Amino acid sequence: MTPPAIFQAAARLRALRRLSRETRGSQLLELALVLPILLVVVIGVTDFGTAFLVRQRVNSAAMEGARVAASQTMGGLYGNAAPQSILDARTAVTSALVAAGMSACGLDTASVTEPSVNTLAYQFTGSVVAGCPNGGSAVLLITRGSTWTTTGAIVVQVEGTKVQLTYPVTWKLNQFVSGGGLTLPATVTVNVQQSNLS
Repeated sequence: MTPPAIFQAAARLRALRRLSRETRGSQLLELALVLPILLVVVIGVTDFGTAFLVRQRVNSAAMEGARVAASQTMGGLYGNAAPQSILDARTAVTSALVAAGMSACGLDTASVTEPSVNTLAYQFTGSVVAGCPNGGSAVLLITRGSTWTTTGAIVVQVEGTKVQLTYPVTWKLNQFVSGGGLTLPATVTVNVQQSNLS
């Protein structure tokens, strides 16, 4: 190497040492690397917290409907397309949803699907209305005369009322995590059973 080339190499080496001690842009680079991951975590926590809250509210509404239906007599269920006890249970569910700050998703005006022969299952399918999450609709299935067996030391066959409520849910996480194969459910479904009181 010629002496001027040695001086140029030494000057480059000094410049590299000076840059390695420089920290002015490192915080910006670290933020650029960590921010997307942090956003996904924050949005994920918020989304799952919201979904849990929706599930709790839907469960409370279904419990209220089961309580109302189970407290009413079984009379008038057979041969009646929309017995009053079923309509009262639907009103209790929709009122509980609205009281919790949620949309009734058209359940309050939905007509009942007549039960099949020898079943006491009444279904209400809500319509797509403004305010219903994800542009979906809710489905309410009320089954009077549902039976189940208890567990424990004494096994008993119980006749009661079962309420199944399916409610749409919106996820924001899907918008931020794309191409990763992330599939989150579009609905929350709860089942509540209550022994008949009359």
